[in-house]
Amino acid sequence: MSRNRGIINSVLNYEILAKEPLDARNVVETKIDLTNPTTWIDSNNDVWLYNGILVSVVNDPITDNNGLYLLQDVSNYTLSSGWVKFSTGSSNVENVGSGTGLIYRDNSGGFINLRTLTGSGSIDVSTMGDMIILSVDTSYAGVGTGLNIGIGDVSIFNNRVLDYLEFRTIKGSSDIIVKYYDANTITIDTSLSQDSSISNIYNILNLITPSKPGNLSGTTLNCNISIYSAILPNGLNSRWYTGSLIGGNVSDYVVSDVFTLTTPNYPNEFYAGMYSDPSSRGVLTAILSGNTGPTYNMNNGLGSTMIATSDVSGSINFVNQTGYGGIGSNFWDVAQANISVTSQNYGYFSYAISHSLSGITNALGMRYDPSPGIPYFSVNPSINENVIQWKYLSGIKYYGLNSTFNVSFTAGSGIFRNAYATNVGAISSIYGNTINVNPSTIPYYFDTFIVTNKLFAFDVPNVNSSTNNAAITTRIFKPTNVSSSYTNTLSHRANTYGIISTLTSEYFYDEDKRLLSASSSVDSSWNSIDSSIFLSNGPYAQVRNGFLEYPVSADYNNTIFSGDKQYVRRFTKSGLQSSGTLTFNGFNPSSNLSKYGSGNTNMLIWLTDQGLYFDLAKPFNPSDPNDGSSELTAKGAYIGSLGINDINWSLGTYSLALETTHKNQFVLITIFKNNSNYISQIILS
Repeated sequence: MSRNRGIINSVLNYEILAKEPLDARNVVETKIDLTNPTTWIDSNNDVWLYNGILVSVVNDPITDNNGLYLLQDVSNYTLSSGWVKFSTGSSNVENVGSGTGLIYRDNSGGFINLRTLTGSGSIDVSTMGDMIILSVDTSYAGVGTGLNIGIGDVSIFNNRVLDYLEFRTIKGSSDIIVKYYDANTITIDTSLSQDSSISNIYNILNLITPSKPGNLSGTTLNCNISIYSAILPNGLNSRWYTGSLIGGNVSDYVVSDVFTLTTPNYPNEFYAGMYSDPSSRGVLTAILSGNTGPTYNMNNGLGSTMIATSDVSGSINFVNQTGYGGIGSNFWDVAQANISVTSQNYGYFSYAISHSLSGITNALGMRYDPSPGIPYFSVNPSINENVIQWKYLSGIKYYGLNSTFNVSFTAGSGIFRNAYATNVGAISSIYGNTINVNPSTIPYYFDTFIVTNKLFAFDVPNVNSSTNNAAITTRIFKPTNVSSSYTNTLSHRANTYGIISTLTSEYFYDEDKRLLSASSSVDSSWNSIDSSIFLSNGPYAQVRNGFLEYPVSADYNNTIFSGDKQYVRRFTKSGLQSSGTLTFNGFNPSSNLSKYGSGNTNMLIWLTDQGLYFDLAKPFNPSDPNDGSSELTAKGAYIGSLGINDINWSLGTYSLALETTHKNQFVLITIFKNNSNYISQIILS
């Protein structure tokens, strides 16, 4: 249908006896009233504008702003771009020359269009007062408020915006010269060639006019409280699911209804008119869940308008203003505004700020939970061994790498109330990678969270618990990261190391290089599983998960240990075969090492194939009277002085290269006489 038919018919016309329009909407005082929401919003917060309404601006202090305007985009009536002003024009523009054709062609889109003028000679254009003079043989078409240039009929003039003129870009096929002629004139020289083009006049003017501040379109309000991600359970009131769905992930969950939402990037945004003209600042509007809310006219200076609806209370506020652009940073006005909320109903509500000159921000949702609660275990976690990869050190077993356990627990009702965390539960240990535990289906808000036999693995290599039994911690969370935790201590220590001892290093996380005994022929290997030699108070030191030490009674059913306890292993030396350095962690040779048979700790080098012993607590002496045939008659070995963590040693004229069966090797014998000392690392260099 071509138009909407009226519903009241009349055969009479009207004679209005009042100096007012029949439709009060048809006249406003100033141009800014066109885009001010308060001009149009009625007492019920409704706007009764429509595309095509004609409105006259009759009393604007800027004369050129007065005139007739057409609303072409009712959804953007608060923006200047939503209105089109009718340009003044007349079909009675005088014709040129002796013909009957008019220079005036038509006007459209707010522009006056003039016909092209052509002639048989070159162009000659001059001015006289308010007139433009064209020669008889002209090929130049001129207009008044918007000059045509060349043979086209498109006006170079585009629009007047506030106090400046807008010109269209003019492009050509070759270079031109643009010169400053005098205070009122810019000369465009096209004499280089017939194809010379006029430069971009808009760019010239843009060099004079500072760039505007940014606007609000596409920006997002800054919030001064924490916003969380969450998932919505089943069974809630419908207002919780606005903008989402049951089981939906949301990133707008909040637990406070007192907050401030502020326009971003001040003092670079947002544009609010001319700095020199406070009446050009425009109008703020609060957009509440997509609906137009209260407004504030910024022409009144800093201030606010209250917000009071059934869902939200607060205010929309003009809070900051400063100059922007130009030499004194005082050409444009840049502003900052916010919405301050003092209370919000539960569930989802969104906020945006609109400005009559700078557009509208993105909507920022706030999904408010007035009772988030604290998670708790209604059934505490329990741990059961699943498949254990046992590792043994000195007869003691440890949970090894890739041992697995079953974890069970119940989180009490309330864990899913209103919203639940993206990861409801987590199981962790220093020996295993943390695993998250979540419901397999969308729960109802009142459900408990029951977890049964969730598999957890000690899958992190090279971790150990030297003295304490291993532990697994279970946590449950609310979306705000408020959590409850419970730690289960297991029945054994853990050691997820593999074999890391080498020919020149020992860290005591494995016993791969340890010997039960050494000899000049075949050494006796060590059995890490066998605990009987410790239970019987055998002469052996304990490798205890990163430490070498005197056996710990509690590890062996409270066995009472006495006498010397030794550790035997071979080291292989490269380079010089008669000297070297042993470096220790956890052990201070200068204060902890004593000669064989004395003190707390003894240490000897034994060349098994040559039958020679060297005491690392005795100084090297080329004239040493001891023959080195036994521990008691061992020769001295350290040179210089004993360090706090190393021993420099020498064998004198003896050499590891002379070993026959075990070439380049020596046996290091470490003897603990009591539990005063321990060693955590030995490195040979």
